[in-house]
Amino acid sequence: APVVFHPDIGGATPSYAESGSSCFLAGTVVLMADGQERAIETLRPGDLVRGAGGRVNRVVGVETPRLAGRRLYAFNGGTPFVTAEHPFLTMAGWKSIDPRATALENAALKVAALQTGDLLTRARQSAAGVADGNLARDAEVAFWLDPVRTIEAVAADPETLVYNLLLDGDHSYIANGFVVHNKGGEGGEGGGGGDRGGDDRGGDDRGGGERGDDDRRGGGERGRDHA
Repeated sequence: APVVFHPDIGGATPSYAESGSSCFLAGTVVLMADGQERAIETLRPGDLVRGAGGRVNRVVGVETPRLAGRRLYAFNGGTPFVTAEHPFLTMAGWKSIDPRATALENAALKVAALQTGDLLTRARQSAAGVADGNLARDAEVAFWLDPVRTIEAVAADPETLVYNLLLDGDHSYIANGFVVHNKGGEGGEGGGGGDRGGDDRGGDDRGGGERGDDDRRGGGERGRDHA
């Protein structure tokens, strides 16, 4: 799959995601570090995005494979936007619709099966935290939990381009309001419902309960930074 890299950023390598199979449709919006939202297809190496717990991660590359006969999935009657391999953060850790396919991209990332009844970690820019220029680090992100009631699959044109961000940091970002993982690194200990370690900023790392606007904890495990 084509991968766009910037030679001056981070020294990241594409080895953990060479297949480029787990991706989002064009038009999927990503929460940026400055509090704005941008379509995933417009992002470039060097851009800064928000991830789990509100931390800032840097884009080091953008995968753009074709859908190639795979299905697209939606939650709770929404618009289909993601392939089955992509991990989502839940109260019980990282989960994907097809964890076996996720493991083909990164066997070290612990991912369980996403199913109805799971609580997805959602995120949005809080109104009070919208940055007005260069104060990205001061922007706040609100997190909450949303139950999976239904998972819908649809067929799409196999030539459709889909997108995934390669990142430094903990390899997470926020896509269409869901906290997701790009499958880089080892993913820490939170996937598959395992125990989750502490926040690297000293906060308590839990996925349960609704977060206030000043809550910088995304719930669930942050992946360790192996970029």
